[in-house]
Amino acid sequence: MQFPYQSPDFGRYKKVFKQSVFLTMRDGVELAVDIWLPKNLPAGTRLPCLLHQTRYWRGAELRWPFSAMGDGLLGHEGKMVRELVLHGFAFVNVDCRGSGASFGSRKHPWSPDEVQDGYEVADWIVQQAWSDAQIGTIGISYTGTTAEFARSLAHPAIKACMPLFSLYDIYDDIALPGGIPHDGFVVEWGRANATLDKNELPVKDPLIKLLVRGVSPVGRGPAAQARLQAALEDHKR
Repeated sequence: MQFPYQSPDFGRYKKVFKQSVFLTMRDGVELAVDIWLPKNLPAGTRLPCLLHQTRYWRGAELRWPFSAMGDGLLGHEGKMVRELVLHGFAFVNVDCRGSGASFGSRKHPWSPDEVQDGYEVADWIVQQAWSDAQIGTIGISYTGTTAEFARSLAHPAIKACMPLFSLYDIYDDIALPGGIPHDGFVVEWGRANATLDKNELPVKDPLIKLLVRGVSPVGRGPAAQARLQAALEDHKR
């Protein structure tokens, strides 16, 4: 049965596959990037790509034995990524500078440097063997806004922007709706982000902490863990 908007590639791919790399930006800051592709993609196949830039960890490292189960895509966002890849899209998931496993520090949300990173990531995407040089940006809330900023850069390969929700005006939407300081959200959001940037979960549920070790490093083994620790030191600035 064909559903509205269903990709013609639906049913062609059965599993997903992840690669992780560091991309070096113009100022030397290295960004942690996950590339999700259909597993066993035939040689020469080129796919459109969806770009997602987050400051909430691009992925989590699970503890044993949970790490041996599944493909590592968790929750509603993981389900979305899996479905999109199985419908024939590449999905590039980026830890914004100063967050997750990326290097760098954060002056404030959506800094000019963070926004400009989207252009350079797009440059990298179109050079990949699996890319058909067509990119869409995607996200929700913070990442919906990164999607809009990336589209605003007018990169020739970024053809579409699909925010599930974005922040039109930070002052009215979040910080001071109606002129009243929204400390209940802003202060707790800041605390949660600071916790994430130290590679800790801002939750109290012991079961979740039992499941998740921290942000997913780039690669495996002692060298990957050492680079993650170096990135976390960078976040302190």
